[in-house]
Amino acid sequence: MDMQSNDVVDMVGHDCAWAAELMQKRRNNYASYSPVFWHQSPKAKSLHVESLHHQIVRENIIARRTGHGFIIAELRHLQGFVDDFAVDEDSRWDDEGRELLFNAWHRLIAKGATSLTIVSAKRDEAKNRLIDSVGLSLIQQWWVKSVMPTGDDKRQDGPIEDKGFNGYLGPTPPIYDPGGSVLLVRDIKDKTSLEDIEKQGSRWGAVLIVVSQTPNSPRIGELEKKGYEVAPEWFAGKPS
Repeated sequence: MDMQSNDVVDMVGHDCAWAAELMQKRRNNYASYSPVFWHQSPKAKSLHVESLHHQIVRENIIARRTGHGFIIAELRHLQGFVDDFAVDEDSRWDDEGRELLFNAWHRLIAKGATSLTIVSAKRDEAKNRLIDSVGLSLIQQWWVKSVMPTGDDKRQDGPIEDKGFNGYLGPTPPIYDPGGSVLLVRDIKDKTSLEDIEKQGSRWGAVLIVVSQTPNSPRIGELEKKGYEVAPEWFAGKPS
């Protein structure tokens, strides 16, 4: 296709390296304000290219592009899900970004989707304005904070339960490299403090604490006071 074209077409194999490079540039920007969470592996681009090659041929994947951006949308049961979604300049979100979003959404509907969830970075403001403008609502945020691992009580990666919270201790996806394990925290019990969680995560060898919360969580004030910042956010609804 004409690389300057605004037409929306299917992604093919030779588009994967271009799309991975586009996402790598955006992740580099994200790393400027959340350097541990968004820190990329040295092999990030090649791993992402390989992943995209596998994704774009799957039946439940919608992979579309223009001359300046692309979107990968996945059908999970009746739920559409978008993670990789980028344009080369923020000024293009309102035209090519919007066209890509609705093009993918209409194809997801044809496959049976009844709603759509999009993951975005908190500070990807132009992209988030587009997401808000089509009627999707903020449903989840990941609050992140670096900690110094001591490894005093090193444990195997896996689910965490009955420690005053539920969650998961483990590695990030291979395109990222924060420098160690990450403790993802959900369902914090009322009497459990963030300080308790940080101490426990540090003893387990975690380098990063990620606390998943809804936008109206009563924990938000505590998270802000303890130095946590939002990295990714999830938006959901029916684009219109």
